[in-house]
Amino acid sequence: MSGAGGCSELLYPHSYDPNRRYPMVVVVPGGPAWATRSAWPNTFFAWTGFSHAGYFVLLPNPRGSYGQGETFKGNVKDFGHGDLRDILAGVDEVVKTLPVDTDRIGIIGWSYGGYMTM
Repeated sequence: MSGAGGCSELLYPHSYDPNRRYPMVVVVPGGPAWATRSAWPNTFFAWTGFSHAGYFVLLPNPRGSYGQGETFKGNVKDFGHGDLRDILAGVDEVVKTLPVDTDRIGIIGWSYGGYMTM
């Protein structure tokens, strides 16, 4: 999945069954220039724990995320606006295409991700 900031990742629930509905948690990175990925060492943090506990885990990398170059520096003088639209577009896409229980969607973040969570 891509947005204005680059690729986002989605972890599926452990023992995924497409006939079941699952909760989802969105993990917003700090930064604002940081990016999340499901690779080492991140695999031992909360997002894989959520996946193992039966959650979809959306790891969005909205505009301004690290490594996308000047073209995607879209949150300058726009903190909390365009990047929020990117995160919500990712949520909308997952909800539209996968069996997410829309009554059980949560969001967590740290640093700038905490700001976006609030």
